[in-house]
Amino acid sequence: MTQAKGMEIHLARRPLDRIREEDFELVTVEVPEIREGQVLVKNKFISLDAGMRMRMKALNMPVPLYAVGEPMYGDAIGEVAASMDASLKPGISFVIRWAGVNMRSPTRSSSAR
Repeated sequence: MTQAKGMEIHLARRPLDRIREEDFELVTVEVPEIREGQVLVKNKFISLDAGMRMRMKALNMPVPLYAVGEPMYGDAIGEVAASMDASLKPGISFVIRWAGVNMRSPTRSSSAR
């Protein structure tokens, strides 16, 4: 069976002043198969807010910074594409979740709201 592919946005480098396209990298990743109690979510909307800017820069902040070379994350609204949870139906259910900035990824159905 061929592993499904997805896309993630990674922080490529810490912005020095203004945020630029070069500060990000679009990365193709393998999407793990879902298991019992999980759903595969295809993100439709991803929140891009001012707090993300603080997490990108090397500031002394009381919040965790994004790691260079790792996926960025934030709130997302997505459509359930596949489900191993009877309460969330593919194509019908939409979920709000804290997720990576990606096209699709599995998540525990209990963490989706």
